[in-house]
Amino acid sequence: MHTIHPNSGRLPPCPPGFPCWGAPGAAGPTGPRGAAGPTGPSGSAGIPGATGPTGAPGAWGTITVGTTATGDPGLAASVTNSGTPQSAILNFSIPRGSTGPAGPRGQTGPAGVPGPAGTVAVAMTRTGQPGGHASVVNTGTAQNAVLEFYIPQGPTGPRGATGAAGPQGIQGQQGIEGPTGMTGPTGPAGTPGIPGATGPTGPAGGLSASYAQLQVLPGTYQNADILRLYLYYHNFTGDIVLESDNQTIRLDPGAYLITYLFQASSVAPGDWLRIVPTVGRSDRDPYDATAHSSTSAEPLSAGGSFIEQGPVPFYIQFRLECAAPLSITGTVGVVRIASPN
Repeated sequence: MHTIHPNSGRLPPCPPGFPCWGAPGAAGPTGPRGAAGPTGPSGSAGIPGATGPTGAPGAWGTITVGTTATGDPGLAASVTNSGTPQSAILNFSIPRGSTGPAGPRGQTGPAGVPGPAGTVAVAMTRTGQPGGHASVVNTGTAQNAVLEFYIPQGPTGPRGATGAAGPQGIQGQQGIEGPTGMTGPTGPAGTPGIPGATGPTGPAGGLSASYAQLQVLPGTYQNADILRLYLYYHNFTGDIVLESDNQTIRLDPGAYLITYLFQASSVAPGDWLRIVPTVGRSDRDPYDATAHSSTSAEPLSAGGSFIEQGPVPFYIQFRLECAAPLSITGTVGVVRIASPN
């Protein structure tokens, strides 16, 4: 093939035995694009470019604590954001821990400031009926208590055995002789029986001529005092005994006539006295005696008599009631008038 030389201006001659071409024609239209060939291997990394400029500062973020809730023991703790990533609002849920063991005892704290001093006063004490309930009521305040007591009376217990007689005390000075006691009532006469034959002399009868006279120990006595006595005279039969308290007369079983007369001197106008005999624990009100004074020179005297009997030993006392302390003298007479049946 021959090469056309564009600068020659003419075509070379055709060699023998080869065809010759004319001058090149105009360029034809572009043909369709062929199919893409396979991707070639990656080239080597290029040289790193220069660092770009610093960007503008971003907006500040915020964190706010929203709620803190206590969960049940055993649940997992959690934190939730009810806000945005830039303005977070954190809500905490923390489970309550189970109760731990008791800690060691702490040291004693310092003494506190002393509080105001309290007071306790007793307003009254009342005796209730047997079988009731005792009670204490505070009508004041916690710091200034005013207490009222209510105590039921206990039932009367059985009488104890009579104790042995104590030794006789020293004879006191003889007091003023009291007046003669009142004569006891005469019993009814029995119907005479048919006289029988005279029999042998029998033993002495069962009625003993027991009697005693007691005097008041002189002194000043207050209201509700039991009068103190001393044995002035008796016939030593042993059935009329003054106890060691000098207030109680013990009488063996039988019937007795008791007479008494008490006097008070140096009294003021309006003074009075009352003598109340008691048998056991019971007042013998029908047998009491009362006297009133109208002038300062008028002495007071109160007396009386009564019959008391019992199948077991019994006890007699004399209680004074008066408006003011009095100087008391007097006498008591006791005569046994019948033996026990």
